[in-house]
Amino acid sequence: MKQHERRQYENGNRKTYEIVGIVNQKTKISVDFLVDKFSVSAITIRNDLKLLERNNLLIRAHGFAIANALGINELSINEKPTQNAPIKSIIAQQACKFIHE
Repeated sequence: MKQHERRQYENGNRKTYEIVGIVNQKTKISVDFLVDKFSVSAITIRNDLKLLERNNLLIRAHGFAIANALGINELSINEKPTQNAPIKSIIAQQACKFIHE
């Protein structure tokens, strides 16, 4: 996240908090609805949605924002192999028992 975006989010921009609340309540909301509600431009709303998506608070889609019900942070490609490595190893060992060459 860029420094100015972090400050905007951390300073408690009321509009962004409201956007998250609306999206979570309605599950899916259009950019046009948010433009009308907040009386701002579409580019302003899209920038807000981009910031909120970077913080995993919602998911952007073409012309819409969708609630991120799971709040999942996507792991980087370098982190995925180490995530739950012991469990993955056990699963792999058990799976090998079913492979017949």
